[in-house]
Amino acid sequence: MTVINWGNAAGAAAAACQLGLTTQVPATVEVAAPGKVPEPVPGVRFTARPFIRRERELSPTEVAVLEVLREPLLAEASLEEVGRRIQRLVDVGQVRRQLIASSLADEHNLQARRHWAGMAGRL
Repeated sequence: MTVINWGNAAGAAAAACQLGLTTQVPATVEVAAPGKVPEPVPGVRFTARPFIRRERELSPTEVAVLEVLREPLLAEASLEEVGRRIQRLVDVGQVRRQLIASSLADEHNLQARRHWAGMAGRL
């Protein structure tokens, strides 16, 4: 699926798959959409996320990181391995660490903020 708007990207299990943290491919594509959820599309489930993701021009990989931080159990990896994968993405410039941190400051999901806080000191 091509993402045409900044801040839109794979959500939930699809995000874990995009980051290489699971081999499972969801039967229904989940898309985390900033702001209002678009009209339904067959085979696609949209989930509303903070509009600030679009304003900050998060890349699909950065959105996938935020989604996995919301639900790390979707990964076939430990939380430590999730952190190592995020670190590799930061190291190669695919994820902007400061942008993730500032986006999480606006994140309502307490679990995502806690997971980031637990790994941020190691990134």
